[in-house]
Amino acid sequence: MMKTHRELVRAGMERARQQGKRIGRPRVTERSEFPQRYAAVAGRIGPGGLSRRQAAKELGIGYATLKRLLDAQARLADREETLAPPEPSQQSTSNGICEEGSATRSAKNPGDKFTETAA
Repeated sequence: MMKTHRELVRAGMERARQQGKRIGRPRVTERSEFPQRYAAVAGRIGPGGLSRRQAAKELGIGYATLKRLLDAQARLADREETLAPPEPSQQSTSNGICEEGSATRSAKNPGDKFTETAA
């Protein structure tokens, strides 16, 4: 029985994967020197600095790609911030009220919106 072109291509791709080869377009972040260039340019984005479009052009990537990288970086920073222990000046008591703060933020589930409550 003769194999179709699709079957031959899939078999070849599977064989390449088993040999440890990457299939598909390489990621932007895998380019040589990209992480260093990205860090330098990302620090200059903002008021009085580079626009996102200018930064994307300087890095040689698309605007949407830069936005996706910046959003991922912001999500990672938010996650690390929530995992960090509270500062000593704002440790919560058992009833959820801050000792030295005027308000607390609380959410029952990670996906819930935060609500401000007065202390």
